[in-house]
Amino acid sequence: MENIKNWGLLGPEKLRSERRTRTLGLGAAIRSFNELAVPGIGGLWYEKQLFLSALGIVVAETARREGKRVSNIEVANAIEALGCWLAFNNNGWKRDSRLRGKVKMKMQSDLSFQNVVKRSFYVTQPMRMQMVQPLLKLGFVMESGERFNSFLLSEDGYTLIETMSSNTTIDRLPIINFMARWVAGCDRALNSPELLKILSPITKVPKDCKNFLLERLIGGNSVVAIRRRNAYNWIITLSEASVTSWEQKPEMIEGHHWIDLRTGALFFQVRDSALVLLDSIEKILSQSANNQISVKSCIINEVIKNYNVLKKQASEFIIENYDPTPAKMASVFCKEICDNDIIYCLKSLILRDDRVLQIDNDTIKAGPAFRMINNLQSDDVDDAEDENENIEIKDLTIFPGKISYRIHNLYLLHLDYTNNLNNWLKNEEQ
Repeated sequence: MENIKNWGLLGPEKLRSERRTRTLGLGAAIRSFNELAVPGIGGLWYEKQLFLSALGIVVAETARREGKRVSNIEVANAIEALGCWLAFNNNGWKRDSRLRGKVKMKMQSDLSFQNVVKRSFYVTQPMRMQMVQPLLKLGFVMESGERFNSFLLSEDGYTLIETMSSNTTIDRLPIINFMARWVAGCDRALNSPELLKILSPITKVPKDCKNFLLERLIGGNSVVAIRRRNAYNWIITLSEASVTSWEQKPEMIEGHHWIDLRTGALFFQVRDSALVLLDSIEKILSQSANNQISVKSCIINEVIKNYNVLKKQASEFIIENYDPTPAKMASVFCKEICDNDIIYCLKSLILRDDRVLQIDNDTIKAGPAFRMINNLQSDDVDDAEDENENIEIKDLTIFPGKISYRIHNLYLLHLDYTNNLNNWLKNEEQ
């Protein structure tokens, strides 16, 4: 039987599926700035995401009480996969940013839990992975730890299930009991329109549920709740014709919050420029005979140009003299760039990468993920998002440059709340 215990857990991948995501050892710094921007929402950007994960938790608990040995992760992943399959099958297998796994699932017709729960059925990085923080921080699960398998729904979590399903029954059963029966091996009524309406990530959310989710998102008087509310109050004043800049703080954003947003953007800019520099080195390496080159041989015009841009931006971050990241790791990174010459900088960046490019003394070599991007299959593309970034949606130009992706996500959540997300995504994906 296929091993499914670790489906969706962050861990080492096999060589053939090595991911090209370059964290450069900056994950904690990136997360810190994103958390300061919009606390507690993780990768949440549309309403159904929370529901599917919450439903998985309570269905797993129900199934275990009835004697089925399953984990929260297995059941939540399978329910998400089933919801995406039903949505694709209903829309003629058209691409939608809220759906994943199109290529893999289009070949599937067995919708039994035993088959859907397999890794081969769906993507290996489900949306559920980005719901750990919002489920916990927005109060939908009880604080028994930060591992998804340990989560139990809170009262608000049950309210989320009830308001989303609107007392709808499938095969005369409430959604929790119906899905628990599916986990136990019964496949009746999977083609029902009621199940599609509840599970599909792209179907409309009932108004009562929308209002409840918004209250959980922006209600409360804690520091983090106030930051979320202020950010939301800012984005709802904007339209696609809005022009904003870092030079003018919005009235509803308090001073320290704006500083965190602006400083974070400066650091995101540095990180992105470092990746551009690494890409230019990878391009040179790809043209070599044996995928090995010396560091000195990389010192050509394009690399020098990219290095100078990076150094200037790193210097601008240091000049701000403000770094809220753990152990000031953002400043440490920028000083590595500014306080040393180009050779040291290139070696340092490649050492931090160690996945696409690797360094051995003065020799640059291909890492396990080198050029893998040219060979990704379509189902891998659905699955290859950076853990700190949104799915592939272009930057929203109504915001100042390089602002945290969580501000973008909050804007998309507002579009979803106001029933405008469908049209926005259609225009985006044309």
